[in-house]
Amino acid sequence: MTAPGDFTAGDVLQASDMNALPRGVVDFADTTTDVSLSTSGQDVLSVSYTPTGTRRIMVVFYCGQVDSPSTTMNFVGQLRTGAGGGGSAIQAAITGLSSSATSAICSMMHYTTISSATTYVFRANVSTGTARMNTDSTKPMQMYIVDLGSA
Repeated sequence: MTAPGDFTAGDVLQASDMNALPRGVVDFADTTTDVSLSTSGQDVLSVSYTPTGTRRIMVVFYCGQVDSPSTTMNFVGQLRTGAGGGGSAIQAAITGLSSSATSAICSMMHYTTISSATTYVFRANVSTGTARMNTDSTKPMQMYIVDLGSA
């Protein structure tokens, strides 16, 4: 057997075949607690994964509502490796909010290949004033890693 889907009657399923298969969601974090934002960056959620071998992964972050801006401002969200502002920004989004705006959505997906333990963090701040990342039990903020299979 050489790849998932190439199985024919009589083939033996080897450990290497099983190891090549996607593993699905390998880490998940969520919160139903609002996050108050200021001009200081803060880590909102984080997930980690230690792969066996080289793996293709997708990192996903979702917050359904950024709201309550105290003034007209920019919301800045970054998907990073490493916590506390360390590591590298691998994806960023800047969304303008006005003091009369009701809300904005923040969603990010990042596809990459890793071969060692890696932590991903969603870090957020606003350019001036304050705002919040609004979440509750019906709309939790979520971040997760999906293992898509061997690279």
